Amino acid sequence: MKAYLEYFGFSLKKSSTHASRTMMCREMEMLIPFFVENPGMEWRSIRHIILENNILRKKTGKSASICFDKLRAFYGLDEALPLFRILCKLYTHEPESLKQLLLLLAFVRDSVFAACTPFILKLPQNHELGPSQIYDCIIQQFPNKYHESTIKSISRNLLSSWTQVGLVTKQTNTLRIRQYISPSVAAMAYALLLAHLTGHRGLNMFFSDYVRLLDCSEKHAMELAYQASSKGLISFKCIGDVAEVQFPRLLTEKENKLIYEQN
Repeated sequence: MKAYLEYFGFSLKKSSTHASRTMMCREMEMLIPFFVENPGMEWRSIRHIILENNILRKKTGKSASICFDKLRAFYGLDEALPLFRILCKLYTHEPESLKQLLLLLAFVRDSVFAACTPFILKLPQNHELGPSQIYDCIIQQFPNKYHESTIKSISRNLLSSWTQVGLVTKQTNTLRIRQYISPSVAAMAYALLLAHLTGHRGLNMFFSDYVRLLDCSEKHAMELAYQASSKGLISFKCIGDVAEVQFPRLLTEKENKLIYEQN
């Protein structure tokens, strides 16, 4: 199972990039168009071009190099990873969905983000949230793992990441307010794909953690799935309690075979 998930682009590493960085959505908004315009290019070649042309707009080559490597830890930045390739494809259909796509990909690649984000999702609309609550959440999820200074850094970075993707809004420098996001069609297609890759089938896909990340009810999720199907992003059919979701335009024949063999 580990090799299967890592092949698609899931990361099972226990370390977290949130110890030193946020999700850096602004930087990804600069990079994703470059990947889309250069499909199939090997990631090391893209890294060289990005650093040579300072696409990340950093003051030094060293800071740009570190930034790229942190982004790669978050998102893979390699079209050889199916999840990143598919994110780029969905972005071309709906560019405004990028932050929600990044939210979903970070959730399956960053251990701390995956462990702590469900805490946010349970909060009601307009609930106030501060660093101390995130600090306590990290300690509960990862007892005795991080030093106090690291926990404080992670807390700040998590709050910033959640703000960037719209799960919370900024009230003061330290205080955030829980807000529900409005899920996009492309993000729903991606969430259902993640559910499919992790063994969910039929209507169970609409109750997965990935759909919950989008602050979406089952009914609204199904409405978005129908829209995604009409746009050709996925294939969705539902009769009564029987639902079928397939991904003929997102997954290759080889990838579908791997999924079949895994299940």
